[in-house]
Amino acid sequence: MKKIFILITIVLVTSSTVYSQTVTVDVDFNMLFDSSYVVGQGMVDSFDINQNFQAYNTGQFVLCDNSTFTFKGNQSSSAPSFYLYSGATLILKDALFYPKIYMKNGSIVNAQLGNQNIICYRESTTTLQDTSNVNWLTDSVVTQLDFTFSTWPNASAPCNVSPQSLNSYAKLDLNLFMNNSIMNYSFYNDITTDVLLYNVQGRLLLKKKILGSGQLDLSHYASGIYIVHFIQNGKIAKRKIVLD
Repeated sequence: MKKIFILITIVLVTSSTVYSQTVTVDVDFNMLFDSSYVVGQGMVDSFDINQNFQAYNTGQFVLCDNSTFTFKGNQSSSAPSFYLYSGATLILKDALFYPKIYMKNGSIVNAQLGNQNIICYRESTTTLQDTSNVNWLTDSVVTQLDFTFSTWPNASAPCNVSPQSLNSYAKLDLNLFMNNSIMNYSFYNDITTDVLLYNVQGRLLLKKKILGSGQLDLSHYASGIYIVHFIQNGKIAKRKIVLD
């Protein structure tokens, strides 16, 4: 009688996809996002989407090195994005849907209480905790993850500009219209405002302080497309203008 030995190979399939590549993520700063929130280096902070839904429905959150951030609330229509620097910890409470999470080396995500359809890009040295009840739409492990901030104020990474403090960039109430090369602006208050004018290559051309409503004559600049930032008490409005 012949004996037949059958070798059974068991293949374990996980939801993680490993890519041997460097991924660069441009953390966009435009009106597609309601607001941007920065947790400073080493800070411990929390945020409740239920209390800030109008301002941060599709907000983005930057967690600087070694910070800890607890994100609370249950909003099925919110789709925030989180950018974690080295050593940062993100704790997701309640149930979020379709959040995007980008994780640099040594960062941690603790996704509690059934968060759904998380889209995650992370370096291999990152850690996922309490994720047994989490639904991952995408979990991609990459060799290196880089963040760029070309459209942010002064085109600077917020963690480099103010590494020890908490910055909140929210929408700024602003009326703006162009009359040829004259920019007309008005606010709902008379608070001092910083105006920064950039060309489409990101070069800063003008920086000045204004107070209240008024006009800026931009006729000495060449015809074309420009980007103007209005910054007021941590709030910002970014607009694209065309000079004739």
